Amino acid sequence: MSLDPSSVAVVHTLGPAALLEALTGVDVLFPGRDEALALTETTDLRVAVRRLTEHVPLVVVTVGPEGAVLGRPGRSPQRVAATPATVVDTLGAGDAFAAGFLRAWATDPVRIGSAAREGGRVAARALGFVGGRPPA
Repeated sequence: MSLDPSSVAVVHTLGPAALLEALTGVDVLFPGRDEALALTETTDLRVAVRRLTEHVPLVVVTVGPEGAVLGRPGRSPQRVAATPATVVDTLGAGDAFAAGFLRAWATDPVRIGSAAREGGRVAARALGFVGGRPPA
């Protein structure tokens, strides 16, 4: 099961502790940078990723044009660069990233770096269209 916390407002409304407790059974978490920091009540992204891996076995923090930071328990966070993109509209980019990541990860759960690069490729394509919905 995967989960995207949706927004910092959701984290603040539910409270970080309650949301972290509700992550039981989640296999992969897709917070944005601000959501990861709010969930862990820190200002250091590497610390946030490590703390989140205490609750979820795979954490994929999207960091916009900087790409993504991947976290697994007992390992140092891994940064994956973003795919270059022409930005028309950012709406849907996070969802596109998650979709691309999950599709790649489902076929090869060991290669999370490759899955993150695929997520970045799909997100870059979505960034080029208004509303984040490229033609099928």
